[in-house]
Amino acid sequence: MTVHAGNITTQNLVPAGAATTGSAVVAQVESGASTAGIDIQGTYTGALTLQGQVANGAWVTLSNTAGVLTNASDGSAALTIASGATGIRRASVSGYTAVRVTALAAVTGTAQVSISVDASLAIGDALPAGTNNIGDVDVASLPAPTTTSVNSAATTNATSVKASAGTLYGLHVSNVNAAARFVKLYNKASAPTVGTDVPIMVVAIPAASSVALALGALGVRFSAGIALAMTTGIADADVAAVAANEVKATLSYV
Repeated sequence: MTVHAGNITTQNLVPAGAATTGSAVVAQVESGASTAGIDIQGTYTGALTLQGQVANGAWVTLSNTAGVLTNASDGSAALTIASGATGIRRASVSGYTAVRVTALAAVTGTAQVSISVDASLAIGDALPAGTNNIGDVDVASLPAPTTTSVNSAATTNATSVKASAGTLYGLHVSNVNAAARFVKLYNKASAPTVGTDVPIMVVAIPAASSVALALGALGVRFSAGIALAMTTGIADADVAAVAANEVKATLSYV
C-alpha cells in the first residue's frame, strides 16, 4: 500500500480535468483496490471534495444520497469534507482509475492530505449475499478511533499511548526545527526505554515540515500496546532529546 501525500492551498479551476497546481492530491487505484483511507490535517477553510477518474481520463465528483465519505471517528457519512475539518475518512473507490481530494471552492490556509488505497471492504459497502459472516466481523461493533496528541518536552518524550493491544490508523507529525526529527513507535504496553527498546516504526519529519500518514482500513497492529518517543537521530539506540514544543504528534487508534 502506497501513501500519497500533499498540500491543498488553492481552488481547483478545472474540476473535470488536470487540476490547478496546489488544488488536489491524487492517488492511483490499482486493480482490485476498493477502499481509500483519507487523512486530513492542517489549518484551512473551504470544503474538500472526493473525485474519481474514469476510463476516458475525465474527473467526476463522487456522490450518492447516502454520502461517499465515512468519518472514522463517529461513523457519520457526508458528500464532502467540511471546511476546516480534520481526521480520517474512508470511501469506496472501486471502478475508478485514480481518485483525488480537491478544493472545488475557494481555499485559505493549507489542508495537509494523505490518501492510501487498498482492497479492503469499505464501511458502507454491501456485503456479499449469504448467511455467513466474513471473518466473523460485526462492523457495527467496531469502536471509533481515539485521537491523542503528544507535544514535545525537552526530553525523548517516552510515552505510553495505549497500555494494551491496539491498531494505529493515522499519524500526523509536525516539526518546527531547522533539522529533521524522528518519531519512534514501539509495540509495548508501557513507556519505552529509549535507546534500549527497538521501535517497530520510525517516522522522519523533515526540517520545518509535517508528515501525515493514513494507514488504511486495516491500520498497523500493535499486539502489546502503542508507545512512542521523539529523538533527533534515526538510530534505534539514539537518545538525543528534542526541544520543548518542537515536535507534535497526533495519533488515531483503537
